[in-house]
Amino acid sequence: RYNNGLIPQGPSSDLMNDRFDISREDLDAFSERSHLRAAAATAAGRFASQMVPLTEDPDDLSSAPVTTDEGIRQHPDREKMASLRSAFSEG
Repeated sequence: RYNNGLIPQGPSSDLMNDRFDISREDLDAFSERSHLRAAAATAAGRFASQMVPLTEDPDDLSSAPVTTDEGIRQHPDREKMASLRSAFSEG
C-alpha cells in the first residue's frame, strides 16, 4: 500500500494516534505546551547559540536580520487550534 513498505510521516502519525488512543484534544494540549516551552526557552536565550541570523533581503545587508524561529506561537490559542482542520486524517 505504501512505496517500499515505508509509511509517510503524516499517515504514520494518524495510525499511531489510533493505535494508542491519542485524541485530538491530547494532541492540541501537547502542542500548546510545546509552543509555550519553546517561547520560554527562546525568551531565556536557550536557542541563541543554534540560530544563524539571516537578512530578510540577501541583496540588502542593511535589512533587519531574522534571529529567532518565527514558527513558535508565543501565545497559542487552544480554541483556534481546535478549529483547525486535521492535517492528514478526516477526523
